[in-house]
Amino acid sequence: MAVENPTFEAYFGSFLRVHQAPGRRVAVLLGSTLGITCAAVGVLGRRGALLLAAPFLITAPSWIAERTSGERLAVQGPPSFRILASLRLSSMVLAGAFGAAAAGGAESEPAADDDEPPHPAPNMVTDHTLH
Repeated sequence: MAVENPTFEAYFGSFLRVHQAPGRRVAVLLGSTLGITCAAVGVLGRRGALLLAAPFLITAPSWIAERTSGERLAVQGPPSFRILASLRLSSMVLAGAFGAAAAGGAESEPAADDDEPPHPAPNMVTDHTLH
C-alpha cells in the first residue's frame, strides 16, 4: 500500500529498515562517495556527462541492494528522496550514528534503575562544598 504524499521522514524510516545489514550500508556509502566524487569532477572538469551520472551512482547501490535482498521500501517517494536518503545514511555511517537511529534513537532509551546513584556521584567538585 503506497502513501500518496509521503514525507521524507517516513521514507527515511523505511529506507533505514531496508538497509539494516552492514553490507548494504557499505554499498550505499560507496555509491554516495562515488556520486559526490563524480559530481565534483564533473563540475571542476566541466564535464556534463559526469555531472549527469552522479545521481545514478548515488542511488544505484541502494536500489540494487533493495532488489537483490527482496525487501522493498514500505513508503515510496520521488527519486530525490532516494538521493537524499542515501546521502543522509552515508553521513550517519561516517559519523557512527547509524546504530542509534536504527534502534529508534531517543525513543527507546533504557529505563533508569532506582538502585543506581545519581550521575555523577556527589563530591566536592559537583556539589561545590568543602568536606
